[in-house]
Amino acid sequence: AIHIKECYDKYGLQAFAVGFGAINLHILEQVASKMGGAYHRVLTGNEMKTTFFSISASLSTRAGLALAKPSHECACVICAQDLASGEAAKLQPCGHELHKTCLDSLVSNAHQDGECVRCPSCRREVSGQQ
Repeated sequence: AIHIKECYDKYGLQAFAVGFGAINLHILEQVASKMGGAYHRVLTGNEMKTTFFSISASLSTRAGLALAKPSHECACVICAQDLASGEAAKLQPCGHELHKTCLDSLVSNAHQDGECVRCPSCRREVSGQQ
């Protein structure tokens, strides 16, 4: 965190982060402390939107708010490529995502073996994949 602070100070940059969950909030508190900033745990519902716009205005910049998935949810578990690089299909009922072409291959292989289609992440039976 100290290295990051030095880079930000050198170029006059400012940043803020939003985290969810007890572990992430604890990490954000530690990072804020190391970088000499403040940590506030007040963001709920509309407070998040209001706080985001206040921070954005105070930075005198147009910033975007992005909520990112954990890295293990951003890549197809079959081909390991970024899900943004191809058409994604959401499996039911588990909700895991794969590329449509990877799902087609998974379905084809399962049917050839005479087995039901299962999610490669959680091994739950996938519905609606004939």
